[in-house]
Amino acid sequence: MSTPAIGPTIVEAVVDRPAHGGESIALLDGRVILVRGAIPGERVRIELDDADAKLWRGRAVEILDASPHRIDPVCEAAAAGAGCCDLGFVDPAHAVELKRDVLLDALRRIGRFDADELPEPTVTALAPATGWRTRVRLGVDDNGRAGLRKRRSRDLVVGHDCAQNVAGLTYGLGEPGAVPAGGELHVVHDADGTRHVLHVIGS
Repeated sequence: MSTPAIGPTIVEAVVDRPAHGGESIALLDGRVILVRGAIPGERVRIELDDADAKLWRGRAVEILDASPHRIDPVCEAAAAGAGCCDLGFVDPAHAVELKRDVLLDALRRIGRFDADELPEPTVTALAPATGWRTRVRLGVDDNGRAGLRKRRSRDLVVGHDCAQNVAGLTYGLGEPGAVPAGGELHVVHDADGTRHVLHVIGS
């Protein structure tokens, strides 16, 4: 007799505050959950990566009470699982506020500064919010296709461009045979608009 498959563990919680790396912190019965794809203040359903782990991590699979700062994501690479555009679903003007809170929290917890010792930082969302990245490092698969790494993985996402890249930065590099198999590509778009590509294999 076959054993029935066990489905993912889903929990519901209200997101409390931002954390480093684009995650947020939710609390459930005093337990900390690091959540991807959620904004502080939202009530969400979270699919846990590993329910048996000491530190729970997961992704928001349903937004029950959405933040007014939530926008439609624009990065197709992140939607395909690439480890980029961590806050691509947050209005850029609010995303910079979340980054400020993460910095202040690090100064208090790690730097051990008292809150009274720290000046209130002034933050500005710089334009443009997308299409500004002029350097990128890509992995190359066995078929000679270059792509971004998946989040916390060596696996690649190919055929999907990151919204942060300047136009043409990775054009054609995701096609089979674009470069020799294996290694990494370092791609730079210089001030004159010329693209430079360095293929590195080994250390």
